[in-house]
Amino acid sequence: MNKAMIFPIHKKWVDMIFDGSKDLEFRNKLPKDLKSGMKIYFYEALGDRKLIHLWKSYPLYIQHRWSKNENTDELSNYVTEGTGMIVGEATVGEIYELEYDKKYDEVLFKQNGVVMWSNSFSSRNIEGYTNQKYAIEVTNVIEYDEPIPKEEFISWNKVDNLIKNNFEKSEIKTSYKAIFNEIIDGLLTYGDKQCNVSAPPQAPMYVVEIPYDTE
Repeated sequence: MNKAMIFPIHKKWVDMIFDGSKDLEFRNKLPKDLKSGMKIYFYEALGDRKLIHLWKSYPLYIQHRWSKNENTDELSNYVTEGTGMIVGEATVGEIYELEYDKKYDEVLFKQNGVVMWSNSFSSRNIEGYTNQKYAIEVTNVIEYDEPIPKEEFISWNKVDNLIKNNFEKSEIKTSYKAIFNEIIDGLLTYGDKQCNVSAPPQAPMYVVEIPYDTE
């Protein structure tokens, strides 16, 4: 059973990832255990429903109010309606630590403290960078023909908590993988949804990679 991750992302950015114009996702915090080669699923955020309603009725007023707001995120991220579903997948490529070099007005992409490249010497699109600390390269991108409801995915943490609450520490230490696979097999066999994703992801969250393999 492989660990994967759901990435909540605004429609604007995921559309750019799908059309190939963007291959870097910027984050202030790097999820624990995230590594190259891991499968990620793109959850297309719904946007701010209240703001969307106001935007449709009073666009100039909202634009004026937003311009006075200290929030640096683009207004379009919040007034564009997403599906609220999983719309595609990708594989994590390289992971970089970011540093802004004020002297040369460039972003340095580092690994283990060593500068690998900078935006001054690359044509790669870094749109969406607003002084975040990390960049995650997305590769092998696939846009789904039909979005998948988030509820179809099994939360890794929910299964982990189920194990911790029902098994002895000694069993967990010696047989965690077998127990995990047995639980997944049982959930799927009986259609039990207790460990499935329920609330809209507000931050990256770990799930069980599909298709499920309980071998």
